[in-house]
Amino acid sequence: MSNDSVDDDTVLGAAAHCNCSAVDHLFAFQIVSGRVGYVHERLSLSVNVQPAYCLQLDVAATTVQSCLSRWSSLRVDVGGSDMIDRSRDTGQARTLLHRCPPYLIIQLTRATPTELQPQPVGVDRRLLLGDDVVIGNGADVIDYELCALCCHDVVLCQRDGIWYQMNDVTVTRLDDIDHTLRSAAVQQTVCLLLYRQT
Repeated sequence: MSNDSVDDDTVLGAAAHCNCSAVDHLFAFQIVSGRVGYVHERLSLSVNVQPAYCLQLDVAATTVQSCLSRWSSLRVDVGGSDMIDRSRDTGQARTLLHRCPPYLIIQLTRATPTELQPQPVGVDRRLLLGDDVVIGNGADVIDYELCALCCHDVVLCQRDGIWYQMNDVTVTRLDDIDHTLRSAAVQQTVCLLLYRQT
């Protein structure tokens, strides 16, 4: 779904057509987790599908894009089931997105919220979601652009191509959003990002 702007009639019409709410139409997606491993010495596949509105990513990489790639990468499953035959390979697991919504909310979770020097993470103005992250997207790449983000005590948002910074008291127009996104204050405290599909 490509949309430069989403108007209320489009959202409400689509929501009525799919028998879901406007919030579901704008933000809902599915997280699909698959695991291949041995159960009672037989190779087995298990798939778990969960609806979601917010994608939680651990801050374990240098940028939001690399955190997303790490989240969806193929990994060795260390278990979690007593039925796994421990004498064989423990199996592999992977998590992907399904049905990319017009807006994608990402929550960055930091390993230790009380650490003195939180790990900085670079904020990507564009996220490119390919088949390494999305199941059956029907396109080579789904492109999302940043439209808002929340830090510890400020919010940055875009309106009509102009970026603003807001706190509890003031609203300030930002002349150089790229400089602001590269600042330590943003990279060490960003916790929530809102991306819009282009």
